[in-house]
Amino acid sequence: MFYSFVVPISGIGDSVFLATLKEDIAIRWNEIIPWDKIDTDPGHNFNMNKHSYIVPLDGVYMFSVQKEGNQNFGRFFILVDRKAVSYIDGYTEGNSAPSGSSTVVLVLKSGQEVAVQNFGSTIVYGNRPYMRTFFAGHMITRLDL
Repeated sequence: MFYSFVVPISGIGDSVFLATLKEDIAIRWNEIIPWDKIDTDPGHNFNMNKHSYIVPLDGVYMFSVQKEGNQNFGRFFILVDRKAVSYIDGYTEGNSAPSGSSTVVLVLKSGQEVAVQNFGSTIVYGNRPYMRTFFAGHMITRLDL
């Protein structure tokens, strides 16, 4: 089980989130990953209808995505305003389940939308005790843009 907590630092503690999946799901080509469990989001900046994080303040942000899935892994893209800024490919050895991760640091403006999109048809592992797909992020510092 994962535990998460938030410690406000310099007034930006509300700009953090952790989104996961409740269970394994089949994902279609070009589908935005339908995150359905929010473990942390004190600022209520994660939009469950769009399955994306809405940037609350101008600043520097760090986002991480971990993908765990079956052999037909595909690729995940991290999107800002529906444009890819990073991607994740899976790695597998033998018959083991492939996994992949990516972390990006971005300068963003208030109102921009950050999401994760699938490229390829695959099964994505949800809330397994040893394999968990997640999307997380937090503000590093505020900026006056």
